[in-house]
Amino acid sequence: MKKTILFLPVLLILLLASCNKDFDTKPINPPSNSMSDLVISPEFNWKTTKDINVKLKSSSNQNHVVYIKSLEGDIYQKSLLKSNVIYYTKITIPTYVTEVKLTFDGSTVKVPITD
Repeated sequence: MKKTILFLPVLLILLLASCNKDFDTKPINPPSNSMSDLVISPEFNWKTTKDINVKLKSSSNQNHVVYIKSLEGDIYQKSLLKSNVIYYTKITIPTYVTEVKLTFDGSTVKVPITD
């Protein structure tokens, strides 16, 4: 029993003495350049959105609600499309969007965005 009581403090001292932390003083972030050092092409487009013109016409004799949506289902525009009347609008969308969905009279169609 005495050996066990003497053994525990010795074991504790050995465990505490064996724990050594590595105190390297390496920088976490390397030094960065200043904004004046950046070189940006003059052709770089800083815009994150683009405007597109939309022209719709219904050949139906009834008025319908039309939705212009993203492929994920976000609604860009909701409008009433009157029969035999051309509907013009301009919507703003993110520049990375290449096609939208039109929901009209219960059907959905993907429409590519062209210049």
